[in-house]
Amino acid sequence: MTEQHNVIKRNAISIKGTMTIDTSATKQGDMIHATKTDYGWRMLNMETGKHYQCFPDMLRRFVIITEQVTA
Repeated sequence: MTEQHNVIKRNAISIKGTMTIDTSATKQGDMIHATKTDYGWRMLNMETGKHYQCFPDMLRRFVIITEQVTA
């Protein structure tokens, strides 16, 4: 069986979603808002108000994407 991944659109500049795992930056169920920068993706934990750098693979594997804004 093939594992399903969220698809991040090529021209996406902003992503909103819900975390599915606990990390040092988030807890399972936290709402996040990630924005694309010149250096990668910057994630805002909307529950705590703190910003973190994150990899696109983390967004694909561990976030249930609910909204994407494209350029």
